[in-house]
Amino acid sequence: MAVIPGALTTRCEPTRVTTRPRVAEYDLVDLGSVQRDANESTRLLMPKSIDAAGRVLGNRVNADGSEAPFLASTAGANELPAPDRSTRVTAAIGAGSFVGRTGGYAGVWAAGAWRELPLPELPDERCLASFAGAAEDSGWIAGWMVPEAGGTLPLVWEAGVARILPPVGDLTGAWPVSLLDDGSIAGEARGGNGGHYPIVWRAGEAELLPAPKTWGRVRAGSLGRSAHLGSAWNGARFEAAIWCEASCKLLPALPGEFVESAVYGLNAADTAVGVSWRTPARPNWIATRWQNGRASDLNDLIGPDHDIWLISANAINNAGQIAAAAIWPDGSLHAVRLDPR
Repeated sequence: MAVIPGALTTRCEPTRVTTRPRVAEYDLVDLGSVQRDANESTRLLMPKSIDAAGRVLGNRVNADGSEAPFLASTAGANELPAPDRSTRVTAAIGAGSFVGRTGGYAGVWAAGAWRELPLPELPDERCLASFAGAAEDSGWIAGWMVPEAGGTLPLVWEAGVARILPPVGDLTGAWPVSLLDDGSIAGEARGGNGGHYPIVWRAGEAELLPAPKTWGRVRAGSLGRSAHLGSAWNGARFEAAIWCEASCKLLPALPGEFVESAVYGLNAADTAVGVSWRTPARPNWIATRWQNGRASDLNDLIGPDHDIWLISANAINNAGQIAAAAIWPDGSLHAVRLDPR
């Protein structure tokens, strides 16, 4: 674990855009590549969340495509116990407990042990898979299951008991990925026309979240601001969006031509982070920060060294630390942390 030295954490030279030196706003901390042994090269996949202490939760991907969850800090990256060869972590529940998926089914890590989450019984069919999409500090978990007949059924686990959430109209398939401490659960539902619809469950009832042109995608939630995060259709493209207090707020785009943007994290100071991209291709992904009504390319805020490219900012804590993903010169994908200077 090391702070990247040199130009990444120093002032930039003046550019053609401005005559003033640009000061880097963040130090970039490489959370490192993990290698278990000489015959099994590994790298870190995108981080999922960052806690108040700056610890980053995420998933490591092996050369064979299998995955393993990790928790990284300045003390190093530690793997969570994985009962299956390919295991993915989704979110943290308080201190030391996490939700995720292994062996095709959703479960919880608590006190260093894994337990599978129970599923509701389905008449005359079985469940093929289940997923945990979000968790809340009191222990509530939201996710979904895949029945044998196809589609998905949205779920909530309360006190270890699973309950199927109701649909909205004729929308089929729903994926809850945001769970707030006010009890609201949000996610994305799919319509027969192929459209993406932002959906919320409150007090057991389902409804669509507001969006300028109906369509939208909920990607995550912010407990600090009690808001659901993602993107909404503006009539031409999906733009970064925040749903808070029954309203949808679209965030400004970065300068230039972009296909889409989305919010993945928001802290109590109303600083949001996420991604913008010019084309669907990964090399054109740009880690983005929204602050004081302005969108910024995070690559411009760590200095002029373009050998490292920040492609996505996935979470931010109330101290302003950002968990992000970066492409290294050798093409590997690293988890990184941006620390405000």
